[in-house]
Amino acid sequence: MGCRNGVELVSRLNRTLQTFLAACFLAAVANGQNPDALSPVVPISDSTSAPDVAMRDSANVLPDSVVSEPDSIRTDSVAPTPDSVVADSGGRPREIRGRPVGSTVTVKGVARHKRKEISTSVIRREEIKKVVATAQDPLRALPTLPGVSAASDLSVRPIVRGGDQSETGVSLDGVSLLMPYHFGSVFSVFHREAIEDFQLYSGVAPSSAEGALSGTVVSRSRPAPTDSFYGGADISLLRGSAWAGIPLWKDRVGLWVSGQSLWYDWTVKRLMDLGVLIGAADKEDVEKFQNNMTLPTTWDIQGGLSAKLDKNWLLDVGGFVAGDEYRVQNQITICLQNGKEIPCPNSYTTTNQFGVTTEECWTSSGTGPCPKNVVRKQVADTEALVELSNWMSRVRLGWTPSNEFSMEGVFALQSVDWDVRFPGYRDLVQDSTTKDWHVVRVSDSESFDWTRNVKDLNVSGRLRWNENHETSLGLGWRGGEENAKTHLVRPLAELILGTTGNPLEFMGVFNDKEILVTEGDGSSYIDLEKLADLDFNYDGTLVRNLPSLWMEHKWDVDPRTRIRAGLRATRSLGPTVDLPNPRLQIQHQGTEKDLFGLGFALHTQSDLPFEWRLAATTPLVSEKAWLGIAEWEHSFAPGWRSTISAWGKFYQDLASSRVVLDGMQDSSRYNSDLQSWLYANYRRLGITDSMMFNWGNYQWDENLSMEENRRKIDSLNAETERRRMSYIPESVRQDIAWWNQTRHMTYESTGEGWAAGVEASLRYQPTEAWTGWASAEWSMSRRKDRADGAWYPFGLERPWKLSWVNAFRIDKKWEVSVRYGSMGGNPYTPFKLWEFDYNNRASDTTKIDTTLWVGRRNSGTFMPYQRLDLRLSRESKMFGKQATFYYEVWNAINDPNFVLRDSQTEQVKWVQFNIPFPVVFLGMEVRF
Repeated sequence: MGCRNGVELVSRLNRTLQTFLAACFLAAVANGQNPDALSPVVPISDSTSAPDVAMRDSANVLPDSVVSEPDSIRTDSVAPTPDSVVADSGGRPREIRGRPVGSTVTVKGVARHKRKEISTSVIRREEIKKVVATAQDPLRALPTLPGVSAASDLSVRPIVRGGDQSETGVSLDGVSLLMPYHFGSVFSVFHREAIEDFQLYSGVAPSSAEGALSGTVVSRSRPAPTDSFYGGADISLLRGSAWAGIPLWKDRVGLWVSGQSLWYDWTVKRLMDLGVLIGAADKEDVEKFQNNMTLPTTWDIQGGLSAKLDKNWLLDVGGFVAGDEYRVQNQITICLQNGKEIPCPNSYTTTNQFGVTTEECWTSSGTGPCPKNVVRKQVADTEALVELSNWMSRVRLGWTPSNEFSMEGVFALQSVDWDVRFPGYRDLVQDSTTKDWHVVRVSDSESFDWTRNVKDLNVSGRLRWNENHETSLGLGWRGGEENAKTHLVRPLAELILGTTGNPLEFMGVFNDKEILVTEGDGSSYIDLEKLADLDFNYDGTLVRNLPSLWMEHKWDVDPRTRIRAGLRATRSLGPTVDLPNPRLQIQHQGTEKDLFGLGFALHTQSDLPFEWRLAATTPLVSEKAWLGIAEWEHSFAPGWRSTISAWGKFYQDLASSRVVLDGMQDSSRYNSDLQSWLYANYRRLGITDSMMFNWGNYQWDENLSMEENRRKIDSLNAETERRRMSYIPESVRQDIAWWNQTRHMTYESTGEGWAAGVEASLRYQPTEAWTGWASAEWSMSRRKDRADGAWYPFGLERPWKLSWVNAFRIDKKWEVSVRYGSMGGNPYTPFKLWEFDYNNRASDTTKIDTTLWVGRRNSGTFMPYQRLDLRLSRESKMFGKQATFYYEVWNAINDPNFVLRDSQTEQVKWVQFNIPFPVVFLGMEVRF
């Protein structure tokens, strides 16, 4: 007991009595005790030393955990530990009372090379609370970590180390999620108070993780309490959330539930009502907007039930359900006759030869007497309707019969259902039998219907052979069905799916090299629609059946060196067999302050977007990324730790888009475009106005019949038109014919690429009241779509990035937090359409003969982007309960945000989904 008390004393005095800790440790070994049993139990972290972390945790200060994560918390690779069990240095369970059911804690005093993993970052719930501008969404905190960025301020999808948004996988409690985001990826389904932590693998992912080329986000739910009830609520003008932990059976069964909702629609409309009351807004306009518009509304509920069945068995049931709704309506006028809708008549008067005036009406069905008893009424007609339902449920059963052996089984069901409608123009059609009118859409309605159902089953086990060897083994299976029926323009579809990152990258799908169209004004036959708006039309069903096998072994070569070796094998979606994925990490603790690591892995991703697979000419194969990493971590002072990483990746079998010309064109559209071009360029061709606008000057012959005169006029006009059209150059005819061909998008597994970068990060906590982390990075990412194609910068590449998060507690009540981010601009594909006036004068006289220019794919670069966010929070009480009032200013600086400019010319090129001005965010959190 003296040793235990000594360790507790060390944790209070930090490093002052480290000598005493070493003496206790040696004494325990001499007495044959388990030395780990003497170390204090603290929340999960990766610290420089056990006493340092223990002291910070006892003072309710953030543990030093944002840069690493111990082995023992991986809930997707080892069995969950009952509340009375905690893992020692080798992962062996040990009795610790008073912990929540299903919680996993780490025993300190373990060598860092056994706890740390290469290029792995962890950010805990308490740390997320200190990150500014998350809008209560924990996933928004990930871009503060090294190697992670986001496409825009409105996107929570993490972009990791030169990869695409779809190349980062997200899992919850060992289940790879189909849809962890709400509509447009503005918010995630994660609730901050329901998440224990996020673990980001930007390097070598564990063999148990699903395949993802760039990164894997492993999230863990907050464990249910078994000793006392607790809960809280967080309310702001944008979102609201509530949570509760309920012990159902002391020390055995606990329940956790949380929910949140975006009530932006309600808030905006109440502010508009306030504007009406103070006279700042027109009541009629406000009511019209409120009746016609439902702003995006999201909600989600997450919960879990954990039960310790006995000493060795743990049952964990949980999941989430989420929903989205967005509706836009327009006020239109309809006509009712005797309660039934009819086409609205348009009356006009006629006067016959006898001077009698009558009123008649014409409708879509013809002209006739005006109907009687017609009532006109204003109604709301739907122009856009978006509904999304998304849920996941899982059951996890863990068995730990001994300290050396444990097993876990996870079964999960998931479903995502999109229902998006953009109705066409409204009209009425009369039934020929009943003569009743019913509404039809006279143009093609744009729609997006996508239903995806998946079942997951994973069984894993861990066996510790001896003090130096531990093996984990797992089997997995994912099966399900995917049904898609869509009819959208592609930019709209990408916005719905939340995959729109670079707003001008779509220009590059046409060209490896630049496109140049000359011969004057061609705006009649070349426009952005023909360049970008390829239809997003798919109708099909995909069935999946993907078994997988993985294995991982940990080998302590010596007291300072650990090797982690793993292998994952998954069935391919294509006709070929995927290569088994090797994973290797070697870490050596050179000194007490220095940790060196090398990592190597092959990551394979077979879960590709459905439109790629439906549009593929041949079945796609799994995408592959070979990865190599070298890393050095140095602890140069108590509470200060730096990490430097150098990494490189090589991509193979990337699914690449290609535009295919179908070779068909509309002849009437072709002739119309030729005439339009001629009218815009006839003076440059030497055609006079009289020749262009005089149609043969035919003299009417009274001796001929009207039909014969008309035939002669038509013949003369045709000859005149033929002579005029003969002036059109052949190159223009070919261009118009090419641009008028129908085309479609296809995908092929022909792409390849590479990426490389250097990252430096710093984690610091010089005092109990001051904590933060910072990172700087530089990287490049290049890809090409086929072997004979040209290399181009990846559209979501950020050449450099700086990030800083800092939190400082002034006293027991006030805390100030700062978040700063600066990053290089994305590449983009530059283009220009030259505008001509009616006199054929070009606004840009330097290239008067040029109609269109599209540069090489992603050959331009936007200007750098930076933002600064501030937070001030105050601890108080409300109704006798602890409460925190927080005030945030998002984007206190703008340079630039909403407007995207070229990095060299500073010309405005596009707009982005960024916050263009400072925003004040107010909220209150109450805990009980």
